[in-house]
Amino acid sequence: MNIDRKLVRKVIESFVDSPEYYWNNNARQLKKSSSRIKRLFDYYGWDAESLIEIIICIAEERISKNTKTIYFSSFGSSGSHLLQHVLVDSFDMIGLGEIYLPQPLENTLREVDLKSGQMLLECYHLLHSPPENIFKNKPIINTAHRASLQTFSSSTALFTPVFIIRDPVELTISRSFRKDEYRSYLGMADVSDEEYLKENIEKTKRFYQSALKYPYEYYLFFEDISKNPVRVAELLSLISNEKGNESKVLESLKRAVETGATNKYSGPKILVSESLISLAESELKNISSKVEEFRSVYAGKKAL
Repeated sequence: MNIDRKLVRKVIESFVDSPEYYWNNNARQLKKSSSRIKRLFDYYGWDAESLIEIIICIAEERISKNTKTIYFSSFGSSGSHLLQHVLVDSFDMIGLGEIYLPQPLENTLREVDLKSGQMLLECYHLLHSPPENIFKNKPIINTAHRASLQTFSSSTALFTPVFIIRDPVELTISRSFRKDEYRSYLGMADVSDEEYLKENIEKTKRFYQSALKYPYEYYLFFEDISKNPVRVAELLSLISNEKGNESKVLESLKRAVETGATNKYSGPKILVSESLISLAESELKNISSKVEEFRSVYAGKKAL
């Protein structure tokens, strides 16, 4: 099956020219896409036609050489930025951060043939890459918070899916009370702490119920970053096809933790009432039990 290059070009041209159409009213994601594309233009000085042609050529070469994409999925507050940093630092990979699919593009990916869809998604990722990295024949890392990869997985030529699991109670408390900016963005700055916590409890339930059903290739546990960094280094080496370089990853991991190379909350200590913690523990009891089951089976191992 041949790639429909005309279709790929048409869609990429449309996205570069009118990202606002694709993101509609999502100002947060529109700003991200627009700024990433602008950086490419500013860095290389290309016109739109040249940029699109070069991106398509790079994507085609990456697919032909089986250069993969690593998906670090999590519900946030789980160390994905730190782990991405470690892999970029250790193996010069291309870290994108959280890159999502706008609905019109997702619809297109579901409609086109397999090869053309894979080319489209490869181009889309490259458009969001740091400009100095687009010519690297290195794995791309996407840390989008998706419970199951859905269109990402069906439209990526070669990929490794990794789910980062964190204790659901700790995760929910962190998401509720250590991200004031995001709380304001959601329009919930004025609701009570209990109401906002309940909202996050339900989101955590839905996310984990879906994520624990998706066939991830690896499961990595957030708590191991501090409690068992050797295990984390071993898993990251396997994920990267760099078995034998565990010591390099371990050194990078320790250095990153010590220097704060992460978006971990670093503001003043926040005291959460025992009643709110008890509420989270009670409501998330079943999900916490399932997480512990996964931990007993998959800690330090590749998924079956």
